[in-house]
Amino acid sequence: MEYDLPDVIRVEADGPVRIVHLSRPDHLNAINEELHLALTRLFPQLSADAEARVAVITGEGRAFSAGGDFDLLDRMAKDRALRGNVIAEGRELVLNMIRCRVPVIAAVNGPPSAWAAA
Repeated sequence: MEYDLPDVIRVEADGPVRIVHLSRPDHLNAINEELHLALTRLFPQLSADAEARVAVITGEGRAFSAGGDFDLLDRMAKDRALRGNVIAEGRELVLNMIRCRVPVIAAVNGPPSAWAAA
């Protein structure tokens, strides 16, 4: 199945496994508006992929995701309409994740933590 997503997310097939790459490595895969929307659109497409049995989501580069993009967060703090839109989209994203028939596993990459040494 061909996924209709922007370049900030890449989906590759390995048999029934879908490997989902967050692809903003120069920004540690921080979630900006484009990636947020792409994640919202990802889960219905995964669910509709009849050949998919599991998805593994990971980040390209040296981090899984640094969280929210600071530029987006700053603009949201100043723009009530943008904040409302991003929150509404976030609600849709979460509902799409819950409704997705394909189990999703996170392969979190990044620097080792203190927990790994314990």
